[in-house]
Order: sequence, then C-alpha cells, then structure tokens
Amino acid sequence: MQQKKNQQNGQRNVMLTVSNALDQSEKQRIEVAGNVTIAQAVKDQGLAPTGSFDVFDAAGKVVSDIQARNLTDENVYVGVQRVAGGAGIPVDRIDELRTDYPSLRAVRGREVNGSVQMFVLRLPDGENRTDEGHYECVIDLSSGPMTYVLNWPPSKGRHPHVYTQATVPGTRRSCLSVCQGDVNQILAASADPIEKMGAYLNHIISVLNS
Repeated sequence: MQQKKNQQNGQRNVMLTVSNALDQSEKQRIEVAGNVTIAQAVKDQGLAPTGSFDVFDAAGKVVSDIQARNLTDENVYVGVQRVAGGAGIPVDRIDELRTDYPSLRAVRGREVNGSVQMFVLRLPDGENRTDEGHYECVIDLSSGPMTYVLNWPPSKGRHPHVYTQATVPGTRRSCLSVCQGDVNQILAASADPIEKMGAYLNHIISVLNS
C-alpha cells in the first residue's frame, strides 16, 4: 500500500539496512520512500527505540535528518541520542582499558567530543552463574556510570545483585541493571579516566561475583 502510494506521488523508494548500534548482528533490510528522513523511516518501520534516538552512518556521523535517498543501499545504525556533553573515556585512550578487557568495544555513535560514552564488554563469572561463563555487560557513562547485564538466564532465578528489569538506554534491548551501590568514593579515588574506570569495573566484578 505504502509502496503504491509513493509511486503515485512520484516518490522513488530506496533500500536501507538498519542495524542496532548496540548489537550490530541485529539488522533488517527495509524499503522506504526516498524523500523521508532516515529517522522518520526508522519510526515508520517500527524500528525506533523507546525515547530519544539518533541514526548513524558507518563512520558514526549522525544522519537522522538526512533524506533516505541520500543513503540508498547504505547501512545505518540506530542508537541512543547523541548529546552535547557528558562523561566518558577519551577515544585515544580506550586501548589502554582494552588491555585488561580485550572484549571491550565502543557502541557506534556514542562518541561525544572525543569521548566514548557507552561500551560493551565481558566480565568474568567466577561463580559459574551464567551459561556462557561470563557476564555480557553494557556500561553507560552518560549518566552514571551504570552497568547492564544482557545475558542473565531466567532459568538461573534471581541474581543477588542483578535483578531490576530495564532496557539498555536508546535501544529496545531488554536487560537487568546491576545494583552497584554508591560508587562515588570509587570514582573519586583518581582523576585519570582509565584508572577511574578500571576501579569501577573491578567493583562491578566483585558485585557480580559476591
């Protein structure tokens, strides 16, 4: 119906591949009118997350307000809305943290003013509570930090410190938030962002395995 309407109005449909910025294995090929914005196309297809969001190109540039015809056959990534500021880890220092956490990867589109504000990594499961032997976690630095666990299996029952149902900010991905307690003292122990994040992650590992 929409395709016929577009053709009647002289609009040319284009194809896009839409991926989740958090989990890029989640992708969908869609056909949309060429004269709508990328953000509107994502909404029309029911692929928009709850709340504010942005759409990014492969280079991480925001393309939300660009007409779809300008990105024909491109891959675009839907994620949490880019904000003007906020805490984070300098992009040029993220490899220092990756030395201890080789699974770490920054979430596409979450680099603001040269800082990474959201990343995914695996943290050790020393109590054999998970099926995979590790916790798949999202760390959101934009208002926190806060840690979300993606892979806690319902069959395991209630984790003592991971039980609040949540959604990863800017996505539809269900998760559980970690009851991390007051981390202000941990974060205040160092002004260096890598040392600060290292101390925070050590705390989260202790919480997950206690």
